[in-house]
Amino acid sequence: MATEAPPPSYDSIVSKVRSRLQSDPTPEKVFSIVSNFSQVEANAVANADIDVAEHMSAIDQDKFNEGVNEYLRTEAARLRLEYNADEATNACRLIETMFNNLAVRLGQIDGMNLGKTKFMPRFKELQQSFRTILHHSTGTALEMAAYGRRFDERILKICLNKQVPEATKKAKLDEFIQEGQKFADQAQGITDAFKSLATDFGAFTGSFATWADGEEKKNDPEMEQLNKDIRQLQEEIDEYKAKMVKWGVIGTIGTVGITVGLCFVIGPFALLAGLIGAGVTIGLMVHWSNQITNLQEQKQGKEKRLKDLISERDSIIATRHQLVELGQNSFKTFSGQVEVLNQVWTWAMNDASKVKLKLDEIKKDVRDLDDALLREYIMPVVGGSAGLYSLMATYLERYADGVTKAGVPNP
Repeated sequence: MATEAPPPSYDSIVSKVRSRLQSDPTPEKVFSIVSNFSQVEANAVANADIDVAEHMSAIDQDKFNEGVNEYLRTEAARLRLEYNADEATNACRLIETMFNNLAVRLGQIDGMNLGKTKFMPRFKELQQSFRTILHHSTGTALEMAAYGRRFDERILKICLNKQVPEATKKAKLDEFIQEGQKFADQAQGITDAFKSLATDFGAFTGSFATWADGEEKKNDPEMEQLNKDIRQLQEEIDEYKAKMVKWGVIGTIGTVGITVGLCFVIGPFALLAGLIGAGVTIGLMVHWSNQITNLQEQKQGKEKRLKDLISERDSIIATRHQLVELGQNSFKTFSGQVEVLNQVWTWAMNDASKVKLKLDEIKKDVRDLDDALLREYIMPVVGGSAGLYSLMATYLERYADGVTKAGVPNP
């Protein structure tokens, strides 16, 4: 079994981004590249333990943050986030559709096995778990959207207002940080529930695959024998046809049936006289016709059985493939949305904590600082985050609205 490749390093991803940026590292180009990161790359960057100062000077950081803020206010940034939100919604809709289709297939498989397998009931439990997680995620997304907007529209403004006493600012920050703690439980609960669902789904897929390994080949001997029998029956039918043609009686089997059936009504005309003259009796003609009919019925019965077995095998194979597709690909897309829920509250709460620490570092009374100096102290702390939360709120609201309109049942 091939070992799983290690995740890419932070430095390798940075190198890749730089090579694509070449000599024009604008925030817009960076945003476009980062938006197309794979989940593995995004996780590697998010989890990297790095000191930004080692990679970028303070002046460069300020310039870049300013550029990011400008880009985040553009129509292109808004459209990009709307597109990402719609993609997340479409993934949820696709997962629900795949669940429904697979439930039908698994129900058919259980039916074909006369209750010996019970895949469908367990699968429906997994579908209900997904629906529960999905609707929890939309509710949490709306709460986090409001939380993020408040950081941009109220908390930062309070901290940048020199008329507001320092104690009031810190109290507001503490209140904001404390409120953010509840999202830790909500977001982590969704993450844990989804991880549990993914694990349970993987176990279900594994149990189905184990069963399918035997079932897909179980009927191979019978199918091989059926193919052999069908070929043999066709050869016998062809022999009787050849005899009929040899005596010039028929062009098709249908004509034989009509001819033989009418013989006893219209009497022995020239055709019958010719047959008798050639040594072929009417009784033998009837026998040949009956044999062809019997052989055709046998052949049709075996063909139907073969078709049923092939359909059963193909259904198992298709179900296995769809289970893998749902678990390995579609779930990953939804997993990315779950990660967004975790990131937004974390970013906002961390930025609030950093602002509070910065206020603690300021030696003089905040009210003595002019507006420009106050912004000089506070804004570098949040950097490119300023304005980001309102934009992320738009993303989260669009996602929640899209899922609601998708009509996925609420368990």
